[in-house]
Amino acid sequence: MDFSYNQPVRIEHLGFGSIITPNTMEKMRQIILASIRNYQVRTWAERIIEFAPDDFEKAEKIYNFIVNNCRYVQDPVGLEMLKTPIVSLQTIEVGGSPALDCDDATILIGSLVMAIGIPFALRAVAFNE
Repeated sequence: MDFSYNQPVRIEHLGFGSIITPNTMEKMRQIILASIRNYQVRTWAERIIEFAPDDFEKAEKIYNFIVNNCRYVQDPVGLEMLKTPIVSLQTIEVGGSPALDCDDATILIGSLVMAIGIPFALRAVAFNE
């Protein structure tokens, strides 16, 4: 399934129980892979990492950019909302602070680092069984 990076937010029910996490991660992967082909995402990544000498500092600059320009807001109970990077970056461009949850921030980080050739992998962790 090809997920269009032009679709701003994907809202859907992703299942029950143990299937939710793998389904969410697959949707996140699709958004990231579509977004790294977007010229605006690449341009933002280039601006953020300007003068960074190596991949570690580039990734650190991208992480700090997101921490300093975004705010955390949870999804509504029972819904999984996944924002595309372009939506978040356009909000920042007009002086806003996009509301992201962990999935959205991960999508934004993954898209920006992969757009400049830094490998990125999704990994799920659990805090409760």
